[in-house]
Amino acid sequence: MSRRQAREVALQALFQLDLNPAETAAQEEMQETLALDTALGEAEAMSAHDRAFAAQLVHGTRANVETIDAQIAANSREWKVERMAAVDRNLTRMA
Repeated sequence: MSRRQAREVALQALFQLDLNPAETAAQEEMQETLALDTALGEAEAMSAHDRAFAAQLVHGTRANVETIDAQIAANSREWKVERMAAVDRNLTRMA
């Protein structure tokens, strides 16, 4: 599997996490793992390196989501982050 496909897996996991947020902070890590495992399960076979890359994208995006959203909000004109389409919002966050 290529890095492009690993990014697709990460986007699918981020989309799932965005639409189904954890109820508590304790559940966040578990849900992140579940979302990533679900996305990986639907993908073609991936190397360990590509799996790690997808996991790094998901974890890094989620760990910095407040900062990322603030930058998106500062650069988007008359468009709130929460009003963006979920795919667009998560693709922009990941980028």
